[in-house]
Amino acid sequence: MNYSVDGLFDTNATPNDFSEFPGAAPYDMGGLYIGDAPSWQFITDTAFDKPSNFYASRILDSALEISSIVSVPEPGSQGYSSSQAV
Repeated sequence: MNYSVDGLFDTNATPNDFSEFPGAAPYDMGGLYIGDAPSWQFITDTAFDKPSNFYASRILDSALEISSIVSVPEPGSQGYSSSQAV
């Protein structure tokens, strides 16, 4: 499961204009801004890709705890059969 990424990315350093990439891990950060308003930092675009990082967390050790608080109904368990149209 993805836990975190390097930061908030933006194409133009203007906050709240829907050009932000929250939770993204771009393959190439060159030409983007990283950070948050008002202290965006521009990442120079070069011939070489500048990949960002993401950080993952294992969930297997917590699978029972996760299952106890998250329930996903099985098909047909909510009074619907798999042959009914949704």
